[in-house]
Amino acid sequence: MDFSIRKRLVLLVIIASAMALVCVGVAVVVYEATSSRPRALAQWEAQAETLDVVLQPTLDFLDPDSAARYLATWREANAEIAVAAVFGPDGNLFALSRRSAAAIVTPATREPDGATFTPTGLRLWHSIRRDDRTLGHVYLLVDEPPLYARLPTYWIMAGAVTLAILVVGVVLLGGVQRNFLGPLSELVTATGRIAREGDYRVRAPEGRGDELGQLAKSFNQMVEAVGQRDADLRAAASHVEGIFAAATDVAIIATDTEGTVTVFNAGSERMLGYDATKVVLQRRLTDFLVPEEMAECAEAQSRVHGWRVEGFDAIVAPARAGQRDARPWTFVGNSGQRIEVHLVVTVVRGGHGEVTGFLAIAVDLTERKQMEEDLRESEERMRRLASAAFEGLIFTEDDLVIELNDQAAQMFGFVPPEVVGKNILDLVAPESRAVVEQNIRSSFEGTTEGWGLRRDGSRFLVESRARRLFYKGRQTRVLAIRDVTERRRAEESRARLEEQLTQSQKLEAVGRLAGGVAHDFNNMLSVILGHSELALQRMSPSEPLHHDLSQIQQAGRHSAELTRQLLAFARKQTVSPKVLDLNATVTGMLKMLQRLIGEDITLTWKPGADVWPVRIDPAQIDQILANLAVNARDAIDGVGKVSIETANGTLDEASWDMHPQAVPGEYVVLTVSDDGGGMSKEVLEHLFEPFFTTKGMGGGTGLGLATVFGIVKQNDGLIKVYSEPGGGSRFNIYLPRHVGTVTERLPVDPAGLPRGTGETVLLVEDDVTILGLVQAMLRHLGYTVLAAATPGDAFQQAAAHAGDIRLLITDVVMPEMNGRQLAEEMVLRRPGLKCLFVSGYTAEVIANRGVLQAGVQFLQKPFSMRDLALKVREVLASS
Repeated sequence: MDFSIRKRLVLLVIIASAMALVCVGVAVVVYEATSSRPRALAQWEAQAETLDVVLQPTLDFLDPDSAARYLATWREANAEIAVAAVFGPDGNLFALSRRSAAAIVTPATREPDGATFTPTGLRLWHSIRRDDRTLGHVYLLVDEPPLYARLPTYWIMAGAVTLAILVVGVVLLGGVQRNFLGPLSELVTATGRIAREGDYRVRAPEGRGDELGQLAKSFNQMVEAVGQRDADLRAAASHVEGIFAAATDVAIIATDTEGTVTVFNAGSERMLGYDATKVVLQRRLTDFLVPEEMAECAEAQSRVHGWRVEGFDAIVAPARAGQRDARPWTFVGNSGQRIEVHLVVTVVRGGHGEVTGFLAIAVDLTERKQMEEDLRESEERMRRLASAAFEGLIFTEDDLVIELNDQAAQMFGFVPPEVVGKNILDLVAPESRAVVEQNIRSSFEGTTEGWGLRRDGSRFLVESRARRLFYKGRQTRVLAIRDVTERRRAEESRARLEEQLTQSQKLEAVGRLAGGVAHDFNNMLSVILGHSELALQRMSPSEPLHHDLSQIQQAGRHSAELTRQLLAFARKQTVSPKVLDLNATVTGMLKMLQRLIGEDITLTWKPGADVWPVRIDPAQIDQILANLAVNARDAIDGVGKVSIETANGTLDEASWDMHPQAVPGEYVVLTVSDDGGGMSKEVLEHLFEPFFTTKGMGGGTGLGLATVFGIVKQNDGLIKVYSEPGGGSRFNIYLPRHVGTVTERLPVDPAGLPRGTGETVLLVEDDVTILGLVQAMLRHLGYTVLAAATPGDAFQQAAAHAGDIRLLITDVVMPEMNGRQLAEEMVLRRPGLKCLFVSGYTAEVIANRGVLQAGVQFLQKPFSMRDLALKVREVLASS
């Protein structure tokens, strides 16, 4: 009979209580035997020893009364004593004390010393001795209650123990019910639901942190895994059924171990012409096979096994032996037609590895043979196309070349037979082999570029497209390759041109910005500088305002310089090129450059021999050298050296890679180098951008090198920088060689200003403030001035003036007509009139790309009185 755990626990509590009672009884007996009586015996023997000492004098003096009193007193102190007596050596009673007259006084026999337990108590004999002489004997009769008299006490104790056990058992039973039986019951309930309903969503509560909670968690994980496995099995079964149903081009026939058909898919119906409902469980696999082939199979299997194997057993014998049985067979269809198939037979095993059936898969070879024939024709067409293709085609298998067309062989400098059998990596340059090998290992299909290796060892850039292709019955990797060396060069050239275009567009944007603001800005600066200069000339240096005006003038000059630098970078600066001897020009700049870089830096000048002339505005050479010198000074920390060199140089086609922006030809090379801190690659990439600077706040405008770049480009030159951190910097400036006579630079007297002698000057300026300023400057310099605010006013004043007009000074951009048109019309009316154009920015009417047209005299705004005096005198003195 099965008991639940709860019932078993109740029975266990009952058995424990009964065992407790037995244990209490055994304990009582043991206690009585081993503890209670020995303790009582020891107690009374000690009492007898005490009487021995007290009673010896009474026996010596034969004083029975004293002995009796001692015994009475002692007995009254010990209520358990019924009789206390002393006997003499002869055995006669000497003294007596007893509780009642009924108490026995004289025992029947004299017992030896010791104690004897009786049903009613304890009888004790003790001899009183002195020096081996017996003086008498003490006899005690003590009331000692029997065991049954103490049983109620023991029963109470046993009951208390049993009750305690029952209480503890009930409490433990409740705890077990709550902490163990409850969760186990829930687990059993969940297990039952899963078993009955197959619902794997059922879960046991996991809210505990002990072993039962872990058991519930493990149970739930197991249920989830089993449910997932069941779902996977169902999905797999459904998938297999779907495969069987979808495989209409393949006959799939499943049988039991005897060969009876259990599955006959749609492909089997289509191939053999039978209805599955009339085949399953009604026919055998052997019904569809040709008897002759079955006989041959039986004969072959009999030879293999050494005994006769026939029929279905012969067909499945290789599969049953674990061999892959795949061979051609002939099926017989419903209408008697014979169908050549490729038949594969495999074993179907159960969960314990036992054979439960067989699976036969048949593929109709009729279509396959047609496909093979079509494939052969396709491969032949592909071979012909490969031979006629413009690209190189290489077929490889296991990294070895198995076929290639003539174009591919010629690309590498071979004939096709020389390449067949080579490893494809032998045709790849070493620097590209790792990439090609990785592409092969990963079966990469796509386009890559790398370096090919020709037969003579030369390299060329190859673009290859890889595909996997079944070719001539083998899985191959075909590469379509093309020599793209020339295309890459064209792309790089295009990229360089695009970069130049981008830079040009950037310069154009800055140039537009500069041109847009330069005119008005320079007009304002002209007023500031001009009036401050006139005021300073009229004022003593000791006057309080002299210093303030000097600061205003200095700030104005600095602003004007910034504008000039911006225009120079954007190639909007108006220049008047001259044919120069670069050595002579640099020599004239050395003192000024030394002052710029300071005494701690050594300036070295190494002029080249027979340096060719160059055509450039001398002021631009001054700007280049000044900006490069300042840049070198800022790069040197403490003591250092700056070197300036000149030399002739030639750039040819071979120099194109090094200088992609260069035009082949002859150049004069101006080199400025320093031993400063050098520049990083990141700094070099932005070196010539406007406003880019590595100096701190207030340390520079970032226009110095941008100005140099703009000047060099404006003069069709080239600038190249070589620098690295800690290695200093070297700027090579290539200026085109000019064939012509060097123009001598006229010396300028730094002491005084050239003054006029009353010559009449016609001044035309649409800005009234500038008109009044320039008029005041010219009169201060000794000229007679006719001032006009418009071209029409200028014509009127010229017509009204009866005397000679030596010079026309006109703004370039004005209403009504521009300065060039005004000058041409005025010269027609007054032949021999000389013209000086002034403007705040380049005007295309008098300059081409910032270069003044031949014979045109120009003065850039803002200008000082000295600039005006020198330019006017230069124009009046010109032929």
